[in-house]
Amino acid sequence: MKNKEEVQVAVANSISFWDTAKKLNINSVYVKDLIHRFNINTEHFIKGGKCSLPRSVTETRTCPVCGESFIIHPSHKKENKKVTCSKSCSNTYFQRLPKSLRYNVICFKHHEKVCVVCGEKRVVEVHHYDENHTNDIPTNLIPLCPTCHKCYHTNNWKYTVIDKIEEYHKKFVLSSNVKAT
Repeated sequence: MKNKEEVQVAVANSISFWDTAKKLNINSVYVKDLIHRFNINTEHFIKGGKCSLPRSVTETRTCPVCGESFIIHPSHKKENKKVTCSKSCSNTYFQRLPKSLRYNVICFKHHEKVCVVCGEKRVVEVHHYDENHTNDIPTNLIPLCPTCHKCYHTNNWKYTVIDKIEEYHKKFVLSSNVKAT
C-alpha cells in the first residue's frame, strides 16, 4: 500500500490519473481511490488525458465557434492545425460561405420549394442549370427532388426530365429581373 506522501509527490509531478498511476506503478482506478481517500488536490490534471507528456508541451486554446477551451497536443501543435474543439465546430467554422449566401438559400428565395418535374415538396435539392457549381445566380438554380436530380445526371434517364427542366428555366428567365446564364 502506498502512503500519503508518496501519492502526493506523484500527483504533484503528474498531469493525469493515468500519469500518476504510471509513476506509482499501480492501476489508475486504485490511484483515484487513494487520491480520494487522502483528499489530494488534482485541479492541475488535464481533462480526459491518458497523456504522459510534460504539461509544458501542451497548449490551451479557445474554440472560435463555441468558446470552449481545449488542449492542443504535440501532434497537432507541430503543424498548428487544430483550430476548433470538435468536428461539429470545425464544420461550422470552415463553411465556404455564410449561410445567407449558400446556393440553396438563394434558390428558395427566388423559387418555390417544389420539384419542377414531379411536384415533390418534402425533399427538394438544388440543380445548377449550367452545371457550374460556382454560378449561384437564381436563374441558374433549379429546384428538383433527389429522384429527378439523379435522372438528370444519368444519361439513360436524362430524357425523362430534361423537357420540363428546360421549360421551367425558360419561364423563370422570362419572368425574372435577374440576368440569365
